[in-house]
Amino acid sequence: MTALEDGRLAVLEREIYVPGGSLLNALRGAFSLTRIYLVDPLHDGSPLLQKTLLTEFRTSARNLANFEGMCLGPRLEDGRQVLLLIADSQDGAGGLTKEYLRVILYTP
Repeated sequence: MTALEDGRLAVLEREIYVPGGSLLNALRGAFSLTRIYLVDPLHDGSPLLQKTLLTEFRTSARNLANFEGMCLGPRLEDGRQVLLLIADSQDGAGGLTKEYLRVILYTP
């Protein structure tokens, strides 16, 4: 989670799948799906926080990224906000993962 300037939270949800068996199986079928939601804990009166999808993306075995961290970056001159994500390589995880940064731009 990352706190935004207006009190909302950006929440990262991720799913990663690496099939068992050989490295070849993993290379053929591995993927990750990352979704970023916005929630408003200060103004949401419902019993469960309502999520609004900000963005989602998928990576495959060619660029498998298990994003685990995010932080707020600068606000650009045109008003867009930068959100930075980082993926941990888990020490290469058998040669399958690498370290990645992803930059997301959105209008608050």
